[in-house]
Amino acid sequence: MKRLFIKTLGCQMNEYDTFKIYNMLNITHNLQLTNNTNNANILILNTCSIRNKSQEKAFSEILKWKQIKNINKNIIIIITGCLAVQEGNILHKKFPFINIIVGPQTIHKIPELLNRVILDYNNKNLFIDLLFSKKEKFNYIPLQEKNISNYISISEGCNRYCTYCIVPYTRGKEIHREFNNIMTEILILSKRKIKEIILLGQNVNNYNGTINNIYKANLSLIIYYINEIKHIKRIKFITSHPSSLSNKIIQLFSKINKLNNNLHLPIQSGSNKILNLMKRGYKEEDYKKKILTLKKIRKNITISTDIIVGFPEETHQDFLHTINVIHNIKFDKSYSFLYSKRLNTTASKKKDNINLFEKKERLNIIQTLLNKYTSIISKQMIKNTYNTLYLGKSKNNKYIETKTENNRIIKIINNTNKIKNTIKIMIIKSKNNLLKGKKLIQ
Repeated sequence: MKRLFIKTLGCQMNEYDTFKIYNMLNITHNLQLTNNTNNANILILNTCSIRNKSQEKAFSEILKWKQIKNINKNIIIIITGCLAVQEGNILHKKFPFINIIVGPQTIHKIPELLNRVILDYNNKNLFIDLLFSKKEKFNYIPLQEKNISNYISISEGCNRYCTYCIVPYTRGKEIHREFNNIMTEILILSKRKIKEIILLGQNVNNYNGTINNIYKANLSLIIYYINEIKHIKRIKFITSHPSSLSNKIIQLFSKINKLNNNLHLPIQSGSNKILNLMKRGYKEEDYKKKILTLKKIRKNITISTDIIVGFPEETHQDFLHTINVIHNIKFDKSYSFLYSKRLNTTASKKKDNINLFEKKERLNIIQTLLNKYTSIISKQMIKNTYNTLYLGKSKNNKYIETKTENNRIIKIINNTNKIKNTIKIMIIKSKNNLLKGKKLIQ
């Protein structure tokens, strides 16, 4: 039996795509996963290009695989993901040993392209498919479970064109999966003991699908339908754009108890000037108003976010506005990054007015502050009880890992062979924002 090695870089959408790629190839070519590149017949790299660091990681991995191919000429190398679209022709010229390059919109064509490589291997032709398909990708994906928590892609691409973001150029404009197609997959997963559904989209709030290609369907409708499925215990949706987070969606948190007690809502900056330069479509006060409404509805909800540091024309005063927003919202487990210039974006044409030392200092201040509020929330969780979802065992088998309603991972001592999908626990310790708990008798 031939073996497949897949490495994934980047976002949850890439994780979703990777899982689906494996399932397709398992069905079409009877391939089995391996964790060792030296044991693999096929290597697949699912890339990210949202930041320069992600791109460098991909290039570094490809160079490692070149050494493997020098030893074993029969290995087939496939590159997919956003970098494949952004750098397709460059990848072809720079790394001629690659066999297949496909964009994220055409991963469903990998089995067909793989067959062509196998048939034509002596000629060593490169097969490239970087087209932006309509909805074919959703139709060609097999339905199989991953674990207790499962991603479901409901839309892909983005129409917003934020000035710093490469996504509309690599994932294309928004396409929305047919409502019945989404619900069919979720119903199948619910029968396979999936307990949490995570709805995915680059701008998931903007879902605008159809029922039977006639009637309109939005994100709220999907959530209402999932809520009626008995075996599904939790619902989460990512990634949200503040401008598309309507009051109708916010009010769902008062009506649907299954909605996770955490919302990831990227603010990117606390400065209205920078938000305008980013073309984000909202002001800092709009963002805070939505969070205030959410917290009135769900008192214990936690908010996580993304912040870009050192965007062109960011002054010290702009930076302080971001600091003030962090103090005001008190974000939980959030992400912050140095601004990374991306090819073809509007912001890439702006002069970078901040030196690297200053950027890193600002980033360090932001990250220290974010960690402070994460730590405060962690300590507030101690001695509280939570209904958690079982995720699996730690590598050394000493701990069981579970996930709370507010998206925190908890470690508890593994002292039983019988493990339920849902475990009631009490948090007993927080150290460096790592939480430990104990199982309560149910």
